[in-house]
Amino acid sequence: TLFFVPGAYSLAAVVAFNVANARYLGPKVVNPRSSRVTLTDAIGDHTIAANDVEFGYLTFVPLTAQNWFSVTTTTDRAHFHDFYYNADGIAASTSTEFINSAGANEDWHIEDFAVLVDAAQGDFLTLTSPQRWAIQRGKFWVEGGTWASVFTLATTPIGLHADLLFFNGSGASSVYTNIFTG
Repeated sequence: TLFFVPGAYSLAAVVAFNVANARYLGPKVVNPRSSRVTLTDAIGDHTIAANDVEFGYLTFVPLTAQNWFSVTTTTDRAHFHDFYYNADGIAASTSTEFINSAGANEDWHIEDFAVLVDAAQGDFLTLTSPQRWAIQRGKFWVEGGTWASVFTLATTPIGLHADLLFFNGSGASSVYTNIFTG
């Protein structure tokens, strides 16, 4: 377990999350937006390349036109929970994505999270052949701009389960073009 003490951290080098059964956690909070640990991406494309990894109680701030996480190999059973993806103030770019997965990844679980964007951004998740994924209890806010697609499924998902996802906007200047594409 890598436990982050409260604070703001900038990742200025590509980090490979490549240790099986690793846990990356901040202090427990009741609401994901109250995270005490902020990880700001300063380079892009951090890789997840191990099975059974967990990320929880963290805030992720993206870098314009980069993927926060890039998954290029088959990586199974990742668990993201109680996190906040905060793209507020990030320059508009449809290449700014949270997770871009090019592998046939199985049994991922993404739950209890919040997402905020205030300009046109790329997908929250771009997935190639997700198998038995569960995406649950998420809140999405668009405070400005047009979000072209929240989820892009590059090939047919097998057993993708999504429930209790809430999509909010703040007036006429915020638009979701597609929730799911693919």
